[in-house]
Amino acid sequence: MIGVLGPDDNMYWMIDHMRPSQESNAMVGFTMINAQTGEATYYSGTSGMTNARGARDAVNRTYQREQWEGTQPVLYSVYDNYTWVVPVVDQSGLMREIAMVHADTSSVARGTNREEAFNNYRQMLANDLGSDDYVPTDLFDEETISGSVYRVSDTYNNRFLQVLIEGESRVLEFDVTSNANAVFIEPGDVIEAIVNDTGEGILPVQRFTNETVDDEFGEVEEFEIEEENGSDSDETIADDGESEE
Repeated sequence: MIGVLGPDDNMYWMIDHMRPSQESNAMVGFTMINAQTGEATYYSGTSGMTNARGARDAVNRTYQREQWEGTQPVLYSVYDNYTWVVPVVDQSGLMREIAMVHADTSSVARGTNREEAFNNYRQMLANDLGSDDYVPTDLFDEETISGSVYRVSDTYNNRFLQVLIEGESRVLEFDVTSNANAVFIEPGDVIEAIVNDTGEGILPVQRFTNETVDDEFGEVEEFEIEEENGSDSDETIADDGESEE
């Protein structure tokens, strides 16, 4: 069992349950026991999700190159998603990073500290898992934000670009791997973005339109290159050959 703090600030003992097979990496449920009252509550809504053993295995595969490993996974509800929070230690037992394992897909986000780990996990939920037809509707509300760009950050991690919009206190964050045109955003551009509202100060952008660029350059029209008629060239070569003779 692992001790965790509940939303009521009480201490609970938590243990996950799996099928009789010792090799199983899937839960059938988990139990929370109030450390003060001894009251136990069994939760069955996690059937088929990754258990603590599976979370450690996913983390160990992620850090195979560093030869680090996960230890003591703890199950939390993070952004309304069951998530294993796993400390990552080196061969000397020193903590190196924090890994967060999405219990439903075993996808792993990582960070050198808690803030970085949670930011990367939020990005993973908003962007990376979308390619697996995973839509976190319980977590995100889509919202449209438009306005003039006030400031643009440099890209960080060679992937993310952050933008400030006039009159908007929250930060728009673009994943340039899925929104490549974001690298051309400049202060003064008028943009309209569809974002995922996480209830935090950073809004991951799903898609956007740069109205300033569209007005200046317009849309690129499709066109086809007509193939040359090969028969004319053949006749010319034939005529030249006859004249040489």
